Amino acid sequence: MNDEWLRNERAALVRERGQDDPPWLIGLRDEAFGLFESQGLPTPKLEEWRYTNLSALEKLEFESSFGPESAAETSQALTAAAAETVTNEAAARFVFIDGHYREELSRGHSKAFINLATLRNRDPNSLRGRLGGLAQPKRHAFAALNTAFLDDGAVIRVPAGTQLEQPIHLVFIASPGAVRAQHPRILVHLEKGSRARIVQEHRSAGRDAALTNAVSEIHAMEDSALEFVLLQHESE
Repeated sequence: MNDEWLRNERAALVRERGQDDPPWLIGLRDEAFGLFESQGLPTPKLEEWRYTNLSALEKLEFESSFGPESAAETSQALTAAAAETVTNEAAARFVFIDGHYREELSRGHSKAFINLATLRNRDPNSLRGRLGGLAQPKRHAFAALNTAFLDDGAVIRVPAGTQLEQPIHLVFIASPGAVRAQHPRILVHLEKGSRARIVQEHRSAGRDAALTNAVSEIHAMEDSALEFVLLQHESE
């Protein structure tokens, strides 16, 4: 992950999405990208990263995650990875490939779920003030990187007094045969007295290296309850 790739990836995102996005979202991305450029990747000099060296990440040569040429085909490996889940048949499963929602690989439905890109296109102002409300790009470089590349992810909203009988299973899969970075944003809002179960799972369809930089923001109102499970089943 070098500076040239970052700038090219940002340019690709602007070409693909920037023309249709509202000014507040473009500004949010621009500010976050500037913050990441000023911070850079965390180093062991920082207390939180004292025992984690990210030098290997800097050496990876990533392919673009934006544009039609980057869309992963629905290969047998991807189909198998989507089907190989830990939840039972009662769960609604929503699958993302390289950070982008793939309805044809998903299973079941839930009125509480919509993918971020769809909501951003239909009603972008409903996300204003909610996206980035908890994530802190000024404090965390990877939160800044995620925000700079905000594109798709999951939005889950549970109305007041509602209990979701069906678990929601979010599956994020890194596709095989390419080194890509994905930056999904998961936005959960539980209104007063609501109940939900969410499983956020990350898988690899191959053994390739990749970067998964997911950020989950969870807003839980008074007397709400959330069972939240995070699973990592990616390649070594």
